[in-house]
Amino acid sequence: MWQFLPAAIIFYLSLFTNNELLLHANVDTFIVFLSAVPIFVAIGKAFYLHQPWPSFRCLPFAHLLLPPRNLGYMGPCSFAKR
Repeated sequence: MWQFLPAAIIFYLSLFTNNELLLHANVDTFIVFLSAVPIFVAIGKAFYLHQPWPSFRCLPFAHLLLPPRNLGYMGPCSFAKR
């Protein structure tokens, strides 16, 4: 059980930091930050875990997934401003 404690702490820390970001910034900043995190995760996996770099064939697919996800974040906010 203790071996999963760091993962649980990081999970709750990420929830806290996301909430704090949304309190002090707008949703657009959150979307840019959320879209940039996978880039840093891929770089970290390549350097620290010695895994291969992501294939360039997956980039178009990854970029197709960003607009629906971003609309999902912006949708409730646009209704709240009305």
